[in-house]
Amino acid sequence: MIKLYRLVKENDFINKDDIVLDAYSGTSTIGIYLSDKVKEVISVELNKSSHLNALENVKLNSVNNIKCINEDCEKYVNNTLDNFNTVVMDPPRSGSSKSFLNAIINKKIDKILKNYMEVLD
Repeated sequence: MIKLYRLVKENDFINKDDIVLDAYSGTSTIGIYLSDKVKEVISVELNKSSHLNALENVKLNSVNNIKCINEDCEKYVNNTLDNFNTVVMDPPRSGSSKSFLNAIINKKIDKILKNYMEVLD
């Protein structure tokens, strides 16, 4: 998996001006890994235990540009005023809902990286 993260980080998919939504972030390992190359990461995870672990991981790694949100990704995207221009997402096995994907489309996101294998620009 680290090879995939490295591919994203080293191939100029992201840059210092990006505000990245890390959707379905789990414990925020991807957000933490990308955080030194972007302006900000917004890590959104519904599972409370994973969210708490993400907060701890951010603290342990001394990362200052990650905001961890414990909320459903779709609700967050539909209700937020945050201006993110890039989305990285590794959804659960059931996948992303159509309504989540429509919410992302409605936000007119510049870059979407899905499952860390497929880059959409």
